Amino acid sequence: MSGEETNKFLSYLKDSKIEVREIFCHADGQILIDRFYARKRHPVHHTFAGEKLKEYAETTLRKGKDSPLGVGSLLEVDTTDPANIPYDEILSFARN
Repeated sequence: MSGEETNKFLSYLKDSKIEVREIFCHADGQILIDRFYARKRHPVHHTFAGEKLKEYAETTLRKGKDSPLGVGSLLEVDTTDPANIPYDEILSFARN
């Protein structure tokens, strides 16, 4: 979505009576970069390579997180260490 479309969608959610629950995942920036480079990609995505890929990794992933949408209940989850992901907490948050 474009920035304008995203803003319209977020505005709609804020104005609606829909109960929104956001699970916002983040991790250490270097971990995200390592995972990104290790991931196998479908051939259709190979146009996103070279300098674009390096720029994305260095500018976006290195931060470790962006910011939540801010339209409803929020649960932040650190996924740096998969062994410490609080799955029960996530399920409880999503169900209630």
